[in-house]
Amino acid sequence: MRSSGSENCHAERSKRIIWTLTDLNPPESQSKPRVVGAAARQPEPALLTPVIVIRSIGKVTFAGAAGGSVVLVGLKNPPMVFPYFSIGSSFSTDLSAYISLTSVEMPKRSTQSGAGNVIRKAGLLERFHIARHDLGMDSCVIVSARYRNVSDGVLEKPMLFTALAKVILRHAPLMVQMSADHRSFLRLDEINLSQAVEFIGTDVQLQDHFESQLRRGFELNVNLPLWRLSVMPNNTIVFSCFHGIGDGMSGVAFHHTLLDTLNSVEQPAITYAEVLAVPQDTMLVPNVEKLVNVSPSFTMWCHEVWQTSAPVSLQPHSSAWTGNRVVKVPNLDMRARLLRFSPQDTGRMLELCRSHGTTLTGLLGAIAIPVLSRVLASDPSTRKLKTISFGTAISIRRFIDVLKDDTMGNFVSVQETFPRIIRSGSDCAPSSGWLDGFTWEEATRYSSGLHKNLRESVGRVGMLKWLFGQIDEYYKLQQGKKRLHGLEISNLGQLRIPVQGFVDDPSHIWTIEEMDFAQGDGTCGGAIKLNVIGAPSGALGIGVTWARESVPDPLADSFAAGLSDAIGELISSSAGTSKD
Repeated sequence: MRSSGSENCHAERSKRIIWTLTDLNPPESQSKPRVVGAAARQPEPALLTPVIVIRSIGKVTFAGAAGGSVVLVGLKNPPMVFPYFSIGSSFSTDLSAYISLTSVEMPKRSTQSGAGNVIRKAGLLERFHIARHDLGMDSCVIVSARYRNVSDGVLEKPMLFTALAKVILRHAPLMVQMSADHRSFLRLDEINLSQAVEFIGTDVQLQDHFESQLRRGFELNVNLPLWRLSVMPNNTIVFSCFHGIGDGMSGVAFHHTLLDTLNSVEQPAITYAEVLAVPQDTMLVPNVEKLVNVSPSFTMWCHEVWQTSAPVSLQPHSSAWTGNRVVKVPNLDMRARLLRFSPQDTGRMLELCRSHGTTLTGLLGAIAIPVLSRVLASDPSTRKLKTISFGTAISIRRFIDVLKDDTMGNFVSVQETFPRIIRSGSDCAPSSGWLDGFTWEEATRYSSGLHKNLRESVGRVGMLKWLFGQIDEYYKLQQGKKRLHGLEISNLGQLRIPVQGFVDDPSHIWTIEEMDFAQGDGTCGGAIKLNVIGAPSGALGIGVTWARESVPDPLADSFAAGLSDAIGELISSSAGTSKD
């Protein structure tokens, strides 16, 4: 292949470091290598990733020092980050045949990278998510919302970018990156919105786009934010973020703020800025262990130690369905099925929950178990199992002095239960309906148990201390072993917005019609995950997600379809009862 390049680095008297990209195979009309791009940056205490801006050509082959990263900005191609180097259509880490380095070496990553911009060290929950991301076990959290106004207007770039800039300035996690050692959060100097926002074509379906986002992690220790935004043609905004900077409620906070700023932007917005300077006084909310006592009780500590050290036959997981074992080679091949329920149907479900003294989480959990039991009945390998390991995400924001819908960060724990597999001996599509085995008593028992143990769930966060900083080693040991949970549910609740007062032109008021939610931790998370969220309109979205290696696709697809049908049966039967 005839393409090659060379990186020449030198320090000027002003101590600015310059990178130039030269072509060692110039046109025949030139006898010397030509410079096709260049970049310069002040050498902070330790440099992050070098940036090469291509000014004279739209497509370029490039190379650099082995082991580094390059951010390439072309005239025709969008900015891209490469942790290795591309020579034409091939990839290589042995660059001796392609480049020559002169003067000084490329800056190497340092454990003190960006020390001048350090905001704070990562806390327990943040390090938990960082470790899983580094191991390729977790990609991102996604919360989407379909925006609409009375005049059916379109979210055009000037209006969106103007509002987005205000959102970023109100949420510090949107303005940070990770240090080279992934232990600290660094303040970015600026954010180029065009690099973080992508406009999607009309041929892409939302469910397919969710899957593509769940398969993409984030590049750490580069000059790009730890979030990205996708704009669908129907005004659906898909917000994806690195799990280390925010949980599912952080996605709700993002859309809550974006909706607020859209309704405060002067319309029509004509001019806008693509590059946003980050304030130097940017501060993150303290990590969770600084805001609430996360120390586990002695009883919990003993229980957790027993869970990890007792003989396998004595552990509750031994007879529980947990899906396939954790794969030895992590991958992010995720699946998503987005279920939707109208405001009317959702309202009916909530009425039923109130009348039976339970919650929507309790109802969905009590429906999911018999549905999953029906699906598992067709799998002979599950017949010796007795229970389903069921994890429920618990927001611990209620114990912390932060606004529920307006704060980004990681404030979540989990509770674990082992409901029994319901045996009926029928196929996975029984004539008696998917609700066979469902009882309101179980829904009430489930939600009551969650409420009773709310405070205890905080202590589970503190158990991370007993890994003594070796979270990544802990998860490496899980590879090839039995998964922790077969089913997980995470309910973000309904995004509530204040009623708009009198406005001169109501056609400019935006609202949110539908919302969806998903998480990309299928490698080591629950084999099947229910991601629940309610829109301000009253509509309900349930994202059923799983990894290709966690359960067979037919099984998960049957579960998603069965869950949708079971909820429909419940609503239909209750409507018939109310008429009587």
